[in-house]
Amino acid sequence: MARIAKSPEANRAAGNPGKRRLPETTPALTAPASGIAPPTWLRDQVAHDVWASTAPDLTAVRLLAPVDRGAFGRYCQHFADWVAATRALEAEGMTQDVPLTGGNGSMKRMHPLVRIRDNAEKRLVELEDRFGLNPAARYALVTKMIQRPGAFGGLFGDRAMQDEPAPQPDAALPPGEPSGPLAPQPQSPAPRGPLGFLRLN
Repeated sequence: MARIAKSPEANRAAGNPGKRRLPETTPALTAPASGIAPPTWLRDQVAHDVWASTAPDLTAVRLLAPVDRGAFGRYCQHFADWVAATRALEAEGMTQDVPLTGGNGSMKRMHPLVRIRDNAEKRLVELEDRFGLNPAARYALVTKMIQRPGAFGGLFGDRAMQDEPAPQPDAALPPGEPSGPLAPQPQSPAPRGPLGFLRLN
């Protein structure tokens, strides 16, 4: 699995193990927000609440587009599943008493909802990385987007490269002198000594 770039804040908290020069702050993106409706199959109220509280912010920084409705809808549903499992575990406990065969008492076993919640959390973490919903993933996504020429209209120095000026013809040369690659080249300076500072006589 590819390593996710850490934000400057996360690197500072870890003591900057790479000893690289860190930017002062994580770049923040702003863009006009536009409403994106959740998919029709997303019916859980908690999932809708997650969408309503998070989608506008992701849209505003261009991390959520209409084409992402299905993927982000799954994130919201996984979040709702995680909340439901957590609430049930709070009420029922993390373990259950399971009768032993033969009627000789019972033993405690992990509640099945623990595994269900863990699976939902794994999916949440995977999608959080894709939508920039944690500091490290957000920094990596924003940095990658800034590096795309013209992605933000030059707001972060990302303007598309302008057409380079056409090469100018060689300056006027005496008649008969070649131009271009065959033109006379500047003479190299006199050779220096083996130690780099003793001139050869």
